[in-house]
Amino acid sequence: MHDQTSNMKKSLFLSTLIVATSLALLGANPVRAQDGAKKKDPAKKYEKLDTDKNGSVSLDEFKASKKDPAKAESVFNAKDTNKDGALSLEEFSAKKPKSPKKDKSAAPAKSE
Repeated sequence: MHDQTSNMKKSLFLSTLIVATSLALLGANPVRAQDGAKKKDPAKKYEKLDTDKNGSVSLDEFKASKKDPAKAESVFNAKDTNKDGALSLEEFSAKKPKSPKKDKSAAPAKSE
């Protein structure tokens, strides 16, 4: 009987070890999962911006939520890919494209 209990304990220990190792190798990281939960849902933010509840965010609605109206207008125009003067949820949620880095070596030579 003692031998059977000992085998069950070993088996349970090995099973637990295998599961823990598998989770670690698969990248199951509860801390990372919590970090992702902190990010706001773009649909909820979009819903708040759409103050007239017409299903799109106008330039005025977008600017009202920002501190710098000029910058807000620039961001809005970049996101408004179909140039209809309103942001759809898809346009609002899209990641902004990375701006190309300026190549200082390609600057024209100064003439004297």
